[in-house]
Amino acid sequence: MIISIPIIDMTANAFKEDIQNALESGMDANVAKPVYMSVLESAVEKVLREKANNSIYI
Repeated sequence: MIISIPIIDMTANAFKEDIQNALESGMDANVAKPVYMSVLESAVEKVLREKANNSIYI
């Protein structure tokens, strides 16, 4: 089983190019500050769902 730890970028830099740079550098998602719990929960759920759908089991 391959294990991947989700990485969510939390930053005040929320311009489109900043988000794209974060994703291209390996982040799984981006949440802009101020961080609202509902937005963070949605981002975590989305990343975990995507990771589960893309998991490779050996």
